Amino acid sequence: MRSLRDALGQFATGVAVVTTATASGERAGVTVNSFSSVSLDPPLVLWCLSERAPSAPVFLRAGRFAVNILAAGQDELSRRFATPAPDKFAGVDVLATPTGLPMLAGTLATFSCRTVTVHAGGDHHIFVGEVEHHQRSGGEPLLFHCGRYREFASFRDGEERTGPFRLPEARHHGLRGPGRRDVSRRQGSGPRGRDPVETLLLGDVEQPSAVGFDDPL
Repeated sequence: MRSLRDALGQFATGVAVVTTATASGERAGVTVNSFSSVSLDPPLVLWCLSERAPSAPVFLRAGRFAVNILAAGQDELSRRFATPAPDKFAGVDVLATPTGLPMLAGTLATFSCRTVTVHAGGDHHIFVGEVEHHQRSGGEPLLFHCGRYREFASFRDGEERTGPFRLPEARHHGLRGPGRRDVSRRQGSGPRGRDPVETLLLGDVEQPSAVGFDDPL
């Protein structure tokens, strides 16, 4: 399993926070990297959530969701929605989509969706939604690769893009080094001592654990 996780971690992804609200006003939000486009006609997207996630019943009842694509520098927002809390939205700048769903301010794009179907995929729910409204602001994305948050390194004007592609080393969030924190092996912060960041690799948000870290990344 560890070898598989490490291999899957070589696939670099963006990071998103999926939010929802029921008709009674109950809200939920989780951090995922399992978001993907499915179809343009009709406009469909999908994302995955563990069956054991505490918020899974809320998303299933709500029948709709919003996908907020995080921008570079929003890693703390990602961690907030991957960490259990009585109200993850407390202190967060939250707007509303035209369809009434919670929308996080400062993100690159937001997709408001109606849940079309939910498939069973192993120990996960696969939510497929039809995009009813979307908006984008542009900017650089927050990236995730090999258990760490990363950002793109910008090319200087006129610089040639030659040679093998490499993810930038300039801005790693939580790496070892002077003045940097190592978050890749914190003990007791997730299932079997795994760091919450690492568990994002398989979309295992909100996995219950003995230490009470209900929804690690």
